[in-house]
Amino acid sequence: MLLGDFSRPAFPPARFFGRATRSPGGAAAFALEQQVPIVPFYGFRRRRFEHRLVFEPPVFLHREYKPHERFEATNELNQRLESMILRAPEQWFYWFNVDERWEPAAALQKANDC
Repeated sequence: MLLGDFSRPAFPPARFFGRATRSPGGAAAFALEQQVPIVPFYGFRRRRFEHRLVFEPPVFLHREYKPHERFEATNELNQRLESMILRAPEQWFYWFNVDERWEPAAALQKANDC
């Protein structure tokens, strides 16, 4: 899945764990514009140097959303990422400054209206 868990001010508005944020929109744009499936996957450590990758069934966003519905498609991918994180939350960590992750909902609504 080409969705990273990070935020940049230029990213489009999104929701993550029920909070306003910004998420990379490339995976949703790619899926909607090129009509390709997104294959979600995640990895976790089983023990010291042993890891497991889990691949989920493909997601066909272009069947559910129109190209202009990137916000909704990105949020669906974010919900899937949330689900993956919740399967092994002790193994998830956020690489960036957490205080920069969340934004006031009003700021994101204004950006979404543009």
